[in-house]
Amino acid sequence: MRLCDCCSHIWRDGRRDERSPVARWTCRNGNVVRLCQLCLDGWFDNADDDPDLEPAAWAWLAIGVAA
Repeated sequence: MRLCDCCSHIWRDGRRDERSPVARWTCRNGNVVRLCQLCLDGWFDNADDDPDLEPAAWAWLAIGVAA
């Protein structure tokens, strides 16, 4: 199972966060990050405050596809 690239390294109550990605975010430097809904919301909130954080592109992932 593919996990969110942002929060999958976080451990809560002895368990790793295992949220599935819902979107693909392409950074301006070309890096691609797969984000769960909570992280996607947070990344867009951060970009609202700092235009340099806007993605070069982003897209929803198809449900059930670990692209």
